[in-house]
Amino acid sequence: MHEFRIARQAQKDLEDIQTRSLNEFGVQTTRAFMAGFDTIFLRLRSYPLIGRVRPEYGRGVRSCLHAPYFVFYRYEADVVSIQRILHTARRTQPIGKGEP
Repeated sequence: MHEFRIARQAQKDLEDIQTRSLNEFGVQTTRAFMAGFDTIFLRLRSYPLIGRVRPEYGRGVRSCLHAPYFVFYRYEADVVSIQRILHTARRTQPIGKGEP
């Protein structure tokens, strides 16, 4: 498995998603939905090149979908680095390198 990091902003994105989900859908639905992110993260650790190449968001940026969110990440030097987790309806600018 490859090394795995989550940038501070991506961690904040996850916390915000969880808070909104708890308020809208309750505990059980939120747990199940958030577990989907864990599944994606595990898959990326094993197969880091499975995500769609997204040059419009910056050099080396890829994404995976956990509807309705995109998980934006980079894979460099044997490290998978989750950069942002954003709603598909949100228009974004290039994804920064971020700090793990």
